[in-house]
Amino acid sequence: MHKFWIERIKNRNLIIFVSVSVLLVSLQFVFGAWKTMHFVNYDTVDITPYTQWLGSSHETNMGMLFYFVLPLLASLGGATIYNEDKKQGYFYLVYSKMSMRKYFTILILITFFLAFFVTSLVLFLNLVLNFMVLPAHNPIETLDVGLNFTYGNTLFPIFYYEHPLVYTSMYITMSALFSGLFAIITLTISLYIENFFVVISSVFLVQLVLMVIGFMTNNAIAPAHFLMERRDITNVSFFYIVLLYIFAFGATLLSYIMGVRKNVIN
Repeated sequence: MHKFWIERIKNRNLIIFVSVSVLLVSLQFVFGAWKTMHFVNYDTVDITPYTQWLGSSHETNMGMLFYFVLPLLASLGGATIYNEDKKQGYFYLVYSKMSMRKYFTILILITFFLAFFVTSLVLFLNLVLNFMVLPAHNPIETLDVGLNFTYGNTLFPIFYYEHPLVYTSMYITMSALFSGLFAIITLTISLYIENFFVVISSVFLVQLVLMVIGFMTNNAIAPAHFLMERRDITNVSFFYIVLLYIFAFGATLLSYIMGVRKNVIN
């Protein structure tokens, strides 16, 4: 059974997901911390891994680019397995190994956690790379003038200065959770639509619309905006983020169950 799912996961789309993610976080490191480290020493306290990692630094545009395309990248993981199995006739093999209900239960779990783990690993990789070349000082509030770590611009700024590693880990986990959400939304859409490009681009296009609205209203309503520790948009709400996630997750699960029952099992 494990071999069956490993074969489902190992595909070109997953390789693209991992490769592009690693490329983006690596480029951010090279043009950010690696370039900056030549101008700092151990006594430098205003430049730290916490201010230079992908989710915080504005030294390059790679951070915003990563979060901008994250819905598209997450959709290239397990979210495409169903359409590929259907297209290649693997359901005959599925019938011989498990029930349809079990297949779709395992499929949505794999899809979510695959996107979750890939995203969290590449972001932690970027953070570790920053720690390797920059002095590991905690950020100092009085020296962070202009860095936008203020109420409204980021979540819980006091927590950032008191426990920066835990705070950064919180943002990485939040990014991974939304990556998993993007993936299962895409998987659910694939139950209703067969066109590959429409399926993988759907969530990305929704984020694009939310970003435009966010820029117009100066509110961080798109994941690409509120998943970064620092942003140009000033208004971010933790309540909105939690409410959005719960609503999107619940609606996705309901649509997934309905899609499996109506479009597959029946």
